[in-house]
Amino acid sequence: MLLISSLGGLALLSVNFLPLPNEEVMLDSFTLPPGTSLHETEAAVHSITRKFRHDPAVLHTYTRIGSAADTGCSEAAYAGEIQIVLRSGVSVNSLNRIGSRLLREGRTTAVQMSIDTPTIERLGESLSGLPPPFVLHVFGSNVSKSRALSEKIVSRLHTVPQLTDIFNNDAYPITQPRIVPKPDIAAVYGISPIELYDQLKPLLAGEVVATIPEGIVPLDLYVRPFGASSLTVRALRAVPIHVGNVGWTPLGQLARIKPVSTPNRLRHIDGARALDILATPTGSLGGAISGAMRALKSLIYRPVTESALAGSILNLNRRRSALVWQQ
Repeated sequence: MLLISSLGGLALLSVNFLPLPNEEVMLDSFTLPPGTSLHETEAAVHSITRKFRHDPAVLHTYTRIGSAADTGCSEAAYAGEIQIVLRSGVSVNSLNRIGSRLLREGRTTAVQMSIDTPTIERLGESLSGLPPPFVLHVFGSNVSKSRALSEKIVSRLHTVPQLTDIFNNDAYPITQPRIVPKPDIAAVYGISPIELYDQLKPLLAGEVVATIPEGIVPLDLYVRPFGASSLTVRALRAVPIHVGNVGWTPLGQLARIKPVSTPNRLRHIDGARALDILATPTGSLGGAISGAMRALKSLIYRPVTESALAGSILNLNRRRSALVWQQ
């Protein structure tokens, strides 16, 4: 009778199976489109945290963008976490309402956010584990053909019920300058394409000019002109190039320059160019692999399945699938 009356009394109490702990801290996980620069990510996060700090329940915020290479995390420079420190005295019953309000206030175009508490986040990871990524590699030397094929693959993967969160890493192309030397004109000026590249490399890609002692691990001093990444085509054409028999001449005289659209990231696996398509299995990984291979059967010429490690599962030793396309 005591047991039955106790169970009946529970119906009168407003408790959850797992009450939300009040740690006076909330965590906002954010993700921007892949290919977003660190500078753009910092600007977006600054805008979000400024909105958060205007909320009466927020005391201050801490932000982490990306993750160090020697940690178990695998977040890039366009993702991270905002630690939202709440003012003392905030009721635990108000956390859900505060979290919903912060999501509305911090909403920013092209930024995905989710708010939780540290304990709930760690408990969820411990109970269910991190979602194992499902990765498709598209190999090919022709970038435009690989991009076209990746779009077809994504379209077909949407028909696989065992896959969700399908993400084409090439869906966010960036614009870069293509510089093609004019061999005949360069020869007249007495400069070879390799010498031209040697002069452009510090401007476009930067260069390590010295090594600074720092404990047992020396630091490379990397130099790159300020604003080099935002130079327009007109500005590039005006860049002075030193030539032996003339002195200086603009780059536009020695090379053709035009903007081209290219993937935000182009991987090389075993020396071959590769584009990545990511997804999250909703069931068994074996079922996701077989479903994907059926969907892509008429599109992929030589499918294979291989063992590998990637992303957040480096320490979990899970399997993934790689479907290989060769031109």
